Formats: sequence, C-alpha cells, structure tokens
Amino acid sequence: MSILGHSSERKRCPDQPERKVPVVALAGNPNTGKSTVFNALTGLRQHTGNWPGKTVGLASGPLRISGSTIVVVDLPGTYSLLAASEEERIARDFICSGTASAIVVVVDATCLERNLNLVLQVLEITDSVILCVNLVDEARRKGIHVDKAVLSRELGVPVVLTAARSGEGLDQLKNAILHSVNRGESAAAKRSALTRVKEAMSP
Repeated sequence: MSILGHSSERKRCPDQPERKVPVVALAGNPNTGKSTVFNALTGLRQHTGNWPGKTVGLASGPLRISGSTIVVVDLPGTYSLLAASEEERIARDFICSGTASAIVVVVDATCLERNLNLVLQVLEITDSVILCVNLVDEARRKGIHVDKAVLSRELGVPVVLTAARSGEGLDQLKNAILHSVNRGESAAAKRSALTRVKEAMSP
C-alpha cells in the first residue's frame, strides 16, 4: 500500500494503448557497410528471423539510447525496390508495410551517385528517412569530400557521415534515429488525439 492508501502497483488505464517498441530499418546497396552499421548500433545483439512467407532472413537487434529501446532491422542489401529479386521484394514490402518508424538508408561515400537511386526510391514511399553516408574514411583517402549540408538540403532529410568500423559518426546517427522516432511518435499521438476529439464531438 502507498502512503495515499492505494495499491502501489501502477495500473494502465483501459483506454490507454500499450506502448509499442519503435522499429527502424536499415536499407542500402550491398557493400555499403550496412551490416557493420547494424552491428555497431545493436552491439551484435541481433536476432535473425524470416519475413513472413519468405526464406531470406532478417536480422534485428535492440538499440538502447537515452532510456529508450528501438528495434533495428537490417533489410537485405538491394540496388533497387523494383522487386527483381526476392531480396528486393522483401526490402520493398517491409518499407511499404509501415512497420518502421524511420528508414536509415546507408550509402557508400566513395560512390555516392550510384547509391542515390535507392535513396530516391525510398523517399517516394516515406519521408521518414535518414541518410547515413558510410565509409567516409575511405572517401577521405581517395580525396572525396561529401558536403552533408548540401545533401540534406537537396534531399530534405537528415544526413549523417559515418565510418562504422571505427565508430566515427555513430553517436550522431543514434541521436538522429532517436529524434526521428520521437518526432514520428509525437505526430502519431497528435493524430490519435484529434481523432478522439472528433469522435467525441460526433452526434
């Protein structure tokens, strides 16, 4: 019993939905270091399972940041969402399903132009996108400079530069993911509240 004379066990109101763990998906071309980014975010605590009806495995693991837990899903590497292969169909179906609160598209800083095709395709499906420009250490060695401010302005999405193998930029990526998830949850809560108000006002 609490000092107020009520049970100290906290009960959830019947009309309060249970909070779901947000999901963020990693998409990208093969050989962009996407799985390295995934392992760095989840600390190798991944679980592998199959997308329903498919044989290709999807790895998932928890990202824990600022007291929050976010499930990170590593989608199959794909060059396109035009569904020419099972991997591409799985990536497309997962993104289209709305399961993920945000999509992190991992691209190779050394061949950015070739990777942007997938970025643009994902942006046609959702605007909840974070662009992770990986392998910036290799780009620097090749004399390639990536202007993330210009990329962010032209694409209209957050851009984070990383070198996942060394850990460069990972804190910024985690914060960008958390911000995107929180922003999405806030928008969803506002839509839900507006719906309840409209229902309450209905005759």
